[in-house]
This record gives sequence, structure tokens and C-alpha cells, in this order.
Amino acid sequence: MQLAIHALRYTQVDFLDDIQLKEEFNAERAYCNSKLYSVLFTKHLAEKLADSPISVNCFDPGIVDTPMLKQALPIWLSPFYSVIKHVIARSPEKGAETGVFLSQSVQDTTQSGHYYKDKKIKSTTEAAKDPSLMAWLWQQSSQLSGFDYSFDFETHK
Repeated sequence: MQLAIHALRYTQVDFLDDIQLKEEFNAERAYCNSKLYSVLFTKHLAEKLADSPISVNCFDPGIVDTPMLKQALPIWLSPFYSVIKHVIARSPEKGAETGVFLSQSVQDTTQSGHYYKDKKIKSTTEAAKDPSLMAWLWQQSSQLSGFDYSFDFETHK
């Protein structure tokens, strides 16, 4: 199970030659790209695990009242944090509900390779459905980690 988030909608796909953003680092862009990568990796992993009893999904917990939310706000909004969090944020318990739901579900009630929010399958951006981006990320993950992400379930039965 992967955590994805609403930031997925703000990802720009023009980074194929610089996955780590070494040339033009921007924290917000890195965060948004990481959410796209979570969805792409999850979808591709689900395809590779299609003939196995393993299901993989990702989910969006929503905007959750955590220290990260407070740190993400511009400094000038900090004095208003207690009001802002009540307007836009969920409790950590509410944010965790979909992750708990997915981790407790059995494969016949939870499909694999999907993006969930509020315990329901939601649509993703077109970039998050792009098979060429999935393959690119898979190759980049193998190259950067030095690990061959291949699966042969026939030899492990």
C-alpha cells in the first residue's frame, strides 16, 4: 500500500531527464512528483503481481492535521493555524481510515492497482495512467536502487 495525496493533481511531467531534480530543485515540485511516482509505481507493481495473491493500492488521506501541515503553511498564516486546520484539515484518525480499510481488506473486496480516497476508488490524472511513464519509473527505480525488481512466482510456489 502506498500513500498518495491530492498533490498528484499538481504534478508536471517534464522531468524525465532529472528524476531527482538535481538541476532545478523545488521542494513543492519534488513533493508533488513523489505522489505521482507512488501512483505510477503502485499501478505498475499491480500489473507485475497480477498472477499472484498480492494486491497493491495507494490512497489519499486528504489534508490531515499533522505537524507537516503547519510547516507547509506560509509563515504569515501561522497565527491563523488553529482556525485554518478546522476549516481544511481532517483528524489523523479520519486520514488513516482508508489506509486501515485497505490493509484489512481481502483481495476479493479490494481490487489491485487503484488509487483510493475515502474508501472508494477514485480517478487519477492522465499522467498517472501512462504506461510509458510507469515503465520509465520502474527502470529508474531499478537503476537508482541497484535492485532488479523482477518477479517469478512460479519458482516460489
